[in-house]
Amino acid sequence: MKVVSHNELKQIIKIAYKRKIFLIVHGTMGKEESIIKETGKEIAKEMKREYVEWNKVRDKEKLFEHPERYFVVVNPLPYVEFKGEKYYDISGGLNILIGLPVISKNNTIIWKISKVLEWFTLPNSAGIIFFDEIDSSLKLLARVILLMRERKIHEKPFSDKVIIITTLKRIENLPALPFMCIELKKR
Repeated sequence: MKVVSHNELKQIIKIAYKRKIFLIVHGTMGKEESIIKETGKEIAKEMKREYVEWNKVRDKEKLFEHPERYFVVVNPLPYVEFKGEKYYDISGGLNILIGLPVISKNNTIIWKISKVLEWFTLPNSAGIIFFDEIDSSLKLLARVILLMRERKIHEKPFSDKVIIITTLKRIENLPALPFMCIELKKR
C-alpha cells in the first residue's frame, strides 16, 4: 500500500484507465468521489466524448441509443434501476451485482441486470463504475472484487473502455482483502 496525494490519485486513475485495470483505494481522504469525477471529465475530454454522471441523467434511453458519444461515471449504489423502474436496494448493494429474478413467459427464471450495469456492457460504452465505501459488508466487497476480476456481469462482458474503482474505509476489513483476492483468483 502506498500513500498518495490527490494529484497522484488522479494520475493513477488515468493510468489504470489506459491499462484497463481496476483500483481499490483505501483511505480517509473523503474526496475520492470528486477526484474520480474530475478525472473522468479529463478522460472524456481526451476521448472527445460528453462527460455524464449517470445519476443526474433523466432520459437514460439517449445513452443507450448512442453510447459512443458519452463517458459515464456512476456510483451505482444505493438504488438499482431495472428497465426504467427504480428500486431502493435493501440488500445492502447486492442487487446491483446479482440482479433481480424475473419469471419469463415460459416460466423460467431470468436474472435481470440493472440498467446501469447493462449500459456498461454495450460495446461502445466508456466510463468508470465507482463503488464508494462498500467494505461495510464483506459479502458485498467480495462480489465487487469478483466483478472487477471477471469484467462481466452474468455472461455479459463490460466494454473494454470501462474500469471499476472501489474505495474502502474500514481498517478492520483490510486483512481479509488479500485473501479474498487470492480466493477469487482461483475461480
